[in-house]
Amino acid sequence: MLLAEGDLLLVSQRPGGSQGATNALGYASMLQADVETIQGLHGMGTGEAHDADTRNVGRSYAAWGTVAWFFAPHADMRGDVVWQSLPASPGNRVTATILMG
Repeated sequence: MLLAEGDLLLVSQRPGGSQGATNALGYASMLQADVETIQGLHGMGTGEAHDADTRNVGRSYAAWGTVAWFFAPHADMRGDVVWQSLPASPGNRVTATILMG
């Protein structure tokens, strides 16, 4: 399965009531691939990008690797590894996270 989404963002008023130009364009996008290797066991990869351009601090990116096991109706276990590059001043901050549930 392949899933993609792209959104155009229009910020008509900047946060905090800052002065200056009031319109800013940005985007949010996501691309995900899901492969069921054997019945009930899924491997997924997801990429995300976001730029709201509200504070001129840069873009954020994320990559997810996921294993999900659907072992019974309405019951599953899942593990994710997430890499993120988030805007910070100066440059970007890179983080890695492991999620289990």
